[in-house]
Amino acid sequence: MDPNLTDAGQIRERLGLDSYRVFWANPKKQSCPERHAEGSGLIATMDDYLALKSHLFPADCLDEIPQAGWFRQHLAGDMAVWFWVEGFFWFPRTLFGIEKHLYAFYDQPELMHTINKDVLDFNIALIDKVCKVGTPVLFL
Repeated sequence: MDPNLTDAGQIRERLGLDSYRVFWANPKKQSCPERHAEGSGLIATMDDYLALKSHLFPADCLDEIPQAGWFRQHLAGDMAVWFWVEGFFWFPRTLFGIEKHLYAFYDQPELMHTINKDVLDFNIALIDKVCKVGTPVLFL
């Protein structure tokens, strides 16, 4: 195997497998603090979320993805393109942490609604941006 092949899609192509590319729109900026342990959270209250929000929803998160080339191959029937966004369960879970997230559905419905509205707005803007370049086979 050529050691210069580091992209999973290139490796699949080299091995004669079906060609597909997956890209993910990370709703967290690089400045977003990391969770200190798996399953822990970054927020507990609306104030925490509002303070963290400046580290979320980057406008430029798709700028480095070679979408146009991928979609040209997709339209030619040579590649499937898969686009992944975080949804209403997973994204709040990464902010609250596992246990606090489950309690938040009951204890903090306004905060859950605010977070989910913000991630929805972010995802719609991303989908609009992606669909200006091409239409993925699958949105998740």
